[in-house]
Amino acid sequence: MTDYLVSTQGLSCERDDRVLFEDLTLKFSAGELIQIAGRNGAGKSTLLRIIAGVYTGFEGAINTAFFKHQLCYFGHKVPLKPALTADENLSAHSLLASSTTRQQRSDALARFGLDDYIDVPCSDMSEGQRRRVGLSRIFLSKAKVFVLDEPFASLDKETVSFLEQVLVELSDLGNLVIFTSHHHIEHPRLKKVVLDG
Repeated sequence: MTDYLVSTQGLSCERDDRVLFEDLTLKFSAGELIQIAGRNGAGKSTLLRIIAGVYTGFEGAINTAFFKHQLCYFGHKVPLKPALTADENLSAHSLLASSTTRQQRSDALARFGLDDYIDVPCSDMSEGQRRRVGLSRIFLSKAKVFVLDEPFASLDKETVSFLEQVLVELSDLGNLVIFTSHHHIEHPRLKKVVLDG
């Protein structure tokens, strides 16, 4: 019998008197790379928020076989404080998860090409740079489930290619990776769940 990290049964959600999805049954295991697809307004972000445990306005059952600290959630809006530097934002986040050193945070930023921005306030960065600061949390996390909402938004072509590789590598290491994107990814292990909405 397969042990699923995330499974749902009869999952339904309605917002603003509109059904986003209903009777949704999903089964996701460790090592899988899952793309949640569908048109705008189909409920992709809502489904990710349900999986991440930050939205409870649904019916049906969802079972997760991981602890809260084993989840890395990257929402559509980058959760950074503009007045803080990249390092300060990552340090504040690590206090809520596992502690990190300045060198580890610097290394994580460097992987996204931001090694010269460690002490720059996020208010002085472009939207793409701020997103890369947020995404660098991936390299500081000890999570085994990664849930990312539109992670490719506002990124340049080179960073998009790099992030594609990162997500594949995370799943290769046995992590469950679930993401939404209108960006097309080619990978033999990629599984798509399409919400009709």
